[in-house]
Amino acid sequence: MRHGQTDFNKENKWMGLLDIPLNVDGISQAQSSISSIKSLNIDVIYCSELKRAIQTSRIIANKLNLPILIDKRLNERSLGSLEGIIKNPSLLESCFSLESESNISERMRSFFKDLPKNKNVLLISHSALFKIILKNKLIVTDVQIIKNAQVTAITIYDLT
Repeated sequence: MRHGQTDFNKENKWMGLLDIPLNVDGISQAQSSISSIKSLNIDVIYCSELKRAIQTSRIIANKLNLPILIDKRLNERSLGSLEGIIKNPSLLESCFSLESESNISERMRSFFKDLPKNKNVLLISHSALFKIILKNKLIVTDVQIIKNAQVTAITIYDLT
């Protein structure tokens, strides 16, 4: 699940690792997602260490009585010098301080390797990470916008 909305989302600004909290709409979105999440029989919530993900996690965890584990591997992609400015995709190609997709993929491989087996987990993280997870795990070639507080259920089977 992606975190709820922030003012930067509303203003179409890149956040990256800037620690921006949820806005009023983001809090409402997180509350509205609870009924969908309840039906998934979640055992534990994992979230990034950024405020927007932690706030989203706490809203859900408090209502469903779930533990939260914070993991920095779920943090948003570092956008370097682009953080805090209005989104302009053409700038991504020339930003040398942008965290690479391969680095994010490695973070996610490490994270998934450490997940407990036979548990239903809820990941609360960020759009760039979910796009890369979907591209790498599901061989999806083009992932469009993942909305704030969007819940996406994925079953992962270990076939080894």
